[in-house]
This record gives sequence, C-alpha cells and structure tokens, in this order.
Amino acid sequence: MLITTNPQILKDRDITWLDMHHHSRVSDGSRTPNFLYKWAKKNKKGICLTDHNRVKGSLFLAKQKDIFTLPSVEVASKELKETLAYFTSANDLKEFWQKEIKGHIKDNTIFNFNRTNIPFQKLLQKVKDYNGRNILAHPISIKPKTSYPVLENKEILKLIDGVETFNFTLGNYNFAKKKLDKYNLPETAGSDSHSFTTFNTLTGSYESTREDFIESILKKKNIIFYKKGEEFRRFLERAYIIKNNLKVWTKTTIKELE
Repeated sequence: MLITTNPQILKDRDITWLDMHHHSRVSDGSRTPNFLYKWAKKNKKGICLTDHNRVKGSLFLAKQKDIFTLPSVEVASKELKETLAYFTSANDLKEFWQKEIKGHIKDNTIFNFNRTNIPFQKLLQKVKDYNGRNILAHPISIKPKTSYPVLENKEILKLIDGVETFNFTLGNYNFAKKKLDKYNLPETAGSDSHSFTTFNTLTGSYESTREDFIESILKKKNIIFYKKGEEFRRFLERAYIIKNNLKVWTKTTIKELE
C-alpha cells in the first residue's frame, strides 16, 4: 500500500480515486445527494455517501453511470462503535438496511448519536450476511466513539476487513497509525465531510470495478492520499457536526428514512 501527500498523484488517470466517507443531507450533512453527485462528476472523482443509518443517498449514487461509488452506509451499534459497510450490489445494501437497520434506529435526547440498538459484533456479522465488508470507522475519535480498543476482541477482529486510518475530519493520522499497525489490517481513507466539499483524503486503486476496487483494499494494493494541514477547515467541520446533532429532542421517523 502506498501512502502519499503528493498531489501530483491525483493526475494519474489510471487511478480510480474515491472519498470513502462522506455525508449528505439524508443524514446530518449539508449537501444534497444530487449536489454531491454533480460535484464529484465535475472533479472526476468517486464518492461514497455513507450517511448514518440511511441509504437513500447511496442508492441514488449507485444508479449514476458516470461516477464511481460503492453502495455504503455508516451504522453505529448500541455501544456507539461504528462500521462503514461497503457493498458491491445496491440491492444487497437496500435489503440489509430494510431487514436489519430500519427498525432498530434509536431516538435521541440532547445529542443525536445516530445509533442503533444492535450489539457491535452482531452488527458486523449482519453486514457479512449480506455480502458486505466492514471497515472500522474513525478508530481514533472523540469519546465515546473511539473504537480501536474493540480490535482486542478476537471475535470482533475476525469480522473487520479494514480500518479507516485516515479520516480528515478527526485527523490524528500518526497517532492512528501507531495504535493500529500491530493489527496489520487493510487501511482506507475518507474525508468524513458533512459540510465542506473537498477531495483531500482519498483511497485510490488501479482497479475500476466495485469488486476489484474492494479486493485491492483487502490485498493492501490500494493507495492513500491525504493533504497536510487545513486545521481550520477541520475545526469548522467538527463544529458543524456538533451543531447539527445537538438537539433538545431528536425523533427518527420512518418518513425521514425513506
């Protein structure tokens, strides 16, 4: 696996570039799926809409033939540990959500943690049951969402296909690498953007199909690009997430999900 901060690599037309972690207005992002689709197409980059417990945006992107995406969703367990679940089939994602997630989303008071009532190990297994792959989301995060300690559980470790070592919004790349290297897992990168539109943290591959792109990650043949600096933008991104999820009462309705 190659890790680089050299922006010249983004000009290599043989590489498929993908922001593997992005949020839209379908959950707690500021942009519509259609806006993000047009933005990705204009910039000739791929994008995954990993909305919290919601798949409408990802299914919309999966129908578009002129950008690269992986059908995906970010799901939090009852313990507030999150998986980025990636699929090669939009139908698998849709069925997974309808049968396993839709009826298990918890309401929130004060702050919207976007969690379900599903235990983490069971959630990971459910993703596998629908032919999905589990990438441990932002293993180094703000408590209580820091998740890398779960890797000490051997049964959970067997169900995890990789870790999101490079997450722009939360940063701490060097600390994350130090904590995660001993597990020798495949690594991915994503912006985790909720408000800004920037391709500054990307996963790349010389493969161009969904199946082969995922396989290149599992075989550690992918490329990680991240842009140094941008601390103020990172601060604003975090502030937006807190502001958008700080609520006196949040009640999730089925109408909002569909």
